[in-house]
Amino acid sequence: MVDTFGELRFKSLWKKVDAKGSADKAYKQLIRLYTQPLRKYHNIQHILLGLGTIDRFADKFKDLNLVTLAWFYHDAIYNVLAKDNEKKSAELFQKTFIDAGLSADFAKKGYDLILTTKHNGIAKTKDQRLFVDVDIAGLANPRELYKAYSVAVKSEYTTGAGISRKEHLAMRKKFLTNFLAKEHIYSTEEFRVLYEEKARKNLKAELVYVLKLI
Repeated sequence: MVDTFGELRFKSLWKKVDAKGSADKAYKQLIRLYTQPLRKYHNIQHILLGLGTIDRFADKFKDLNLVTLAWFYHDAIYNVLAKDNEKKSAELFQKTFIDAGLSADFAKKGYDLILTTKHNGIAKTKDQRLFVDVDIAGLANPRELYKAYSVAVKSEYTTGAGISRKEHLAMRKKFLTNFLAKEHIYSTEEFRVLYEEKARKNLKAELVYVLKLI
């Protein structure tokens, strides 16, 4: 997969924040991580699609450069069976930019942004809440794209991690019911207006399908 857009975007941001060292080396590390063969959803395509969503809401972010760099790193470390993917991804961001001469404050803000993608309600600032919403914007995709997303996620669990079909269905049921139980799927009004109804419709349809298979 040729990734000119992501590479140019990353290197431009590296320069904008005055990071030292090799942007090329940092980006190649990310590409190695995101192109691991068992990644069917949490891969470079997810990152590139998210960049498009960030661009759509660019004027809503307080620190667009920081947010976008954090987005590049938010799924860098991914193991289906692990519970600390976000923490490890955040630590990679923090180390990368501390080593590149950025301030501890910059690195900590990026670290905190990435941790919000655990979707456990810890997002507080506007940038954090928008960041969380970017991560799940795909839940509102047109039906066929949403189906492709759910198939990709299933593949990561069943093929990549060896989780049984029965276990995956139970896990998927929990994921869907947890999101549908929320008063709002999205954390910001901007995303709710555009995506809430579509996402809720997709999640409900998948839940009906999953319940038939259990």
